[in-house]
Amino acid sequence: MPTTKPIQAMIVILSLLSALAPTSHARAEEPVKILTSIKPLALIIEEAFGEIVSVDYLLPPQASPHHYSLKPSDLRKLNQAELFVWVGPGLENFVSGILKNRPSESTLSLLEAMELSSPNLLIHLDESERHSHGHQEVSVHSESAHAEDNNSEHAIDPHLWLSRSIAVAAAQAVGSYLTEHGNDSEAVLGAIGTFAENLTAATQDSGKVDDLHLITYHNAFAYLAVDLKLIITDVVTPQTDVNPGARHIVQLSEKTHSQQTCVIVEPQFNSGLVDKIFRQKGAHIIEVDPMAGEHSSYTEFFNTLLKQLIACRSQIS
Repeated sequence: MPTTKPIQAMIVILSLLSALAPTSHARAEEPVKILTSIKPLALIIEEAFGEIVSVDYLLPPQASPHHYSLKPSDLRKLNQAELFVWVGPGLENFVSGILKNRPSESTLSLLEAMELSSPNLLIHLDESERHSHGHQEVSVHSESAHAEDNNSEHAIDPHLWLSRSIAVAAAQAVGSYLTEHGNDSEAVLGAIGTFAENLTAATQDSGKVDDLHLITYHNAFAYLAVDLKLIITDVVTPQTDVNPGARHIVQLSEKTHSQQTCVIVEPQFNSGLVDKIFRQKGAHIIEVDPMAGEHSSYTEFFNTLLKQLIACRSQIS
């Protein structure tokens, strides 16, 4: 069965809250100016709230948040935004220093919000452990953890947006800001509920990829694996700034045959050697852009990703 119970529970709660919410004095019709660090967060907020917000993002989708440097135009965008939404220093360390000079009430770290509201949805990183989901083991060791907590066994995987439940929780966190700053609470709760319902309906085929084995380019897909009941058997490189060796790639390519595995590569990283060796071995490769570069909504992004995985499963079955 698809892993939609957390989303369905949120839909029920949001429906009840919407019915009970007192009508607040609506703010002016001017949309709230929200800036996000990365495009996937912008897609979530824009799809959830529509004309209530005006959304932009900092990081070009073709760039990696692990290795980005701010430009003067980025600083201008940041200064003009009423609310800046980011994951946290474990992902977008390039903006941490600038935010120290910004009022805390105009900045929303989704990682901090999730730790308070839905800590059970977060994946903790540890080099020596594996994260279990039901009967599957998902490797989640990664080079990207809290920048201030890299040596802690409690560091958290920052790739939050690759979970549908967390996408809805992120919309709820932004919704709290909107209602606290004068937007109609009933309208906001209704918008979040509609977003959750549409996302669930559009991805109802998620059960078709249960137990699909994956090799990913780097450790960015643990939330996706938990959400869709995938099994990540290995990664090409645990550190995105270190190129994988040819011998390691050959060993991984041999694993794809014995376990009927799909290989995920990402456009943000040069995977020419990976493509060459895996294709020579007849492996099934799909390019997944976790930064949603070609997509205009979060639901479209996640559904496209799901369809890619379903197609790969059909090829290796």
